[in-house]
Amino acid sequence: MTVGNQVQRVFIYGSCVARDTAEYLPENYRVVGYTARHSLLSWATDASYKLPADLELSNKFQDKMLRADWAGQSLDSLLETADQYDLILWDIFDERHGVHWFSTGEVVTRSIDLVASKPAMGLIEDGTHVALGAEEHFQSWCEKADEFIDALTEHGALAKVRLLRLPWAEQTSAHEPTPLSMGISAQEANQLTVPYYDYVAQRGLPIIDVPADLVVADPGHQWGLAPFHYVPEVYHYLRDAIVNPAPES
Repeated sequence: MTVGNQVQRVFIYGSCVARDTAEYLPENYRVVGYTARHSLLSWATDASYKLPADLELSNKFQDKMLRADWAGQSLDSLLETADQYDLILWDIFDERHGVHWFSTGEVVTRSIDLVASKPAMGLIEDGTHVALGAEEHFQSWCEKADEFIDALTEHGALAKVRLLRLPWAEQTSAHEPTPLSMGISAQEANQLTVPYYDYVAQRGLPIIDVPADLVVADPGHQWGLAPFHYVPEVYHYLRDAIVNPAPES
C-alpha cells in the first residue's frame, strides 16, 4: 500500500482498537478522518432533532461523536470523500453494547457517551435496547453491512478497507482475567461476534486476522485495562499486516 514515503491518508471507522493501531503505523500514514462510537445500525437514521443543546458531557469529542451518531450521516461523509483516502480501517468493537431503537424508527448506539449523558439517556424509551447478538440486531446489521459494502464498491473504495478481526483478550499479560465491559465478558463477546465477521467475510470485505494466541490485554495500556486494550505486540502485528500485506494466493 505504501510507495516509498508517500503520504497514506487514513480514515478510521471504529473504536480505540483501530485508532490505537494507527498510532503504530509509519509516520507517512496520517489519520485524516475518524468516526468513533457508532454502530453500523445508526447509519442513515436521523435522531439528532431529539437532542438538547447541552448533553452534559465532559469533553468536546464525546459531544461530537454522540451528536454524529444520532445524526446518522458519518458514513455518508466517508463515502462522499472516499477518493481522498488510501486506507479505511474498520473495527466493530463499538457494536458491543448494542443499540436503542426508537418507536419513531431511529437507531442510536448504546455508547459510553450515551450512558454518560443524562439528557440523552433521558430520551431513551423503555424496552428499546437491542443487544449485540440478538436476532433483530444481527439481521438488521447484515442488511446495513450489505448497503455499506455495496456503497464502498460503488465508490471504488472497497479495496481500501481493512476490517480488523481479533478477539477480545480473555487474559492480561499478568495472566489475570480481563474485566467485563458494561456487563459483557471477553468470552461472551467473542462468541457473539463470530457471525458478524463471518458475514462480511463472505461478502469479500478485506479482513486482517490476528492470531488468538497473540491477543493479550495490557494492564498498563494508556486507556486503562479492558479486553480490547492490547499489548504492543498486537498492534505490531496489525501494523505489519497493513504496511506489508501478504500476497494473495
